[in-house]
Amino acid sequence: MKVCYIVDGRMPSEKANGYQSAQMCQAFMEAGCDVTLLTSSRKRLIGEGISATTTPEEYYNLRVQLTKKRLPSLDFIYFLQVVLNFSDQHAITKIGSMLGSYTVAFSLAAHLNRVRYDLVYLRSTHVLLAILPLLPKNMYPRIVFEVHSLPNSPKTLDKLVHALQPIGGTVSVTGQLKNQLVNRGVPASSICVEHDGVDLESFDLQLKQSEARRYLGLPLDKKIAAYVGKFHTNGNEKGIPEIIQAAKYLLRNFPDLDFYFIGGPLNRLKIYEEIIDSENLPGERFVFLDKQPVGKVPYFLKASNVLLMPHPWSEFYAYHASPLKMFEYMSAKRPIVASKLPSVVEILLDRQNALLGEPGNPESIAANIRTALTDKELAGRIADQAYRDVQEHTWKKRAARILSFVNKRRSIHDGQN
Repeated sequence: MKVCYIVDGRMPSEKANGYQSAQMCQAFMEAGCDVTLLTSSRKRLIGEGISATTTPEEYYNLRVQLTKKRLPSLDFIYFLQVVLNFSDQHAITKIGSMLGSYTVAFSLAAHLNRVRYDLVYLRSTHVLLAILPLLPKNMYPRIVFEVHSLPNSPKTLDKLVHALQPIGGTVSVTGQLKNQLVNRGVPASSICVEHDGVDLESFDLQLKQSEARRYLGLPLDKKIAAYVGKFHTNGNEKGIPEIIQAAKYLLRNFPDLDFYFIGGPLNRLKIYEEIIDSENLPGERFVFLDKQPVGKVPYFLKASNVLLMPHPWSEFYAYHASPLKMFEYMSAKRPIVASKLPSVVEILLDRQNALLGEPGNPESIAANIRTALTDKELAGRIADQAYRDVQEHTWKKRAARILSFVNKRRSIHDGQN
């Protein structure tokens, strides 16, 4: 199958969607597909381990060599930020990304009218809405859209629901997202739910905790409760303030317990230090590390005693998020402490493969960390179950299921014509 996978932003990118896209391209290739990665011609971010010459293969630690093509597009983010000197970063990202997506759509339409693909894989709402009027309707069944969130604008949401009707299918990263689309009128049979995943060939390290710590230069005589991943999403906290507040219930009774936060960006460090000071907590018990190379992340997971993912309540975290870290945590055979959110409980179940607590509640987080550190039998049992469960959530199996869904949908469409 000839596949083009479209990313309407920078590649490589420091954001999770870049990593997810790269892993899916690799998984489709390892499933036997001929994959072309189409990206915008936006200026590259320089920093966070990315230089002007950094390739997706090296940045994401891929096993394959991707076929890549850059689509001519206008870099509105650069224009707003550098040329017009806008200061509102949120507005720059929102407006610049939307306008840039439309120029990507025009370039993509021209490309698709020249080159035939069996599967056109999109994940940008703006690109999908802009490109459909530019393509012949007989091309619609070859388009599959992966939805990660729903537009905030009711008008844009209505347009998206309408656009999903004639295309080949929709991949939803949570069951909650699928339910919302079905309630809006999208046929359930046209949507498959595929949560994000993990590359076990990279993350399933067969080594002891002490070996991982020696490799990273971490202390051997400490207990480590770790949060591993980007500290925020578009300025939205992911639970680090609550973890710090939870520490006040633990540090006195666990004098050998340190908290590690690994993933950056460190420009938010002042916020966290202010919380530590306001709670009168010893700063040396909290370690903040910037973004780490992809290849080092599995070692940090293995080096930890307990892994933390206490997302606060928000519509995005509750219904739309399929966190990459969740599946990476599950591969590490370490107990997970997370928030009991609708999207999370599609994968993690309390005291079965994780310890789930009330979102935004530091005391609940602390109680679950305490259980993970003291109840060795339970901690081992839930960690082992999480590891067994994640075997079905690899990128390879995800790609295979999506391809099966695409082929089934195509057979239905062909039978109707």
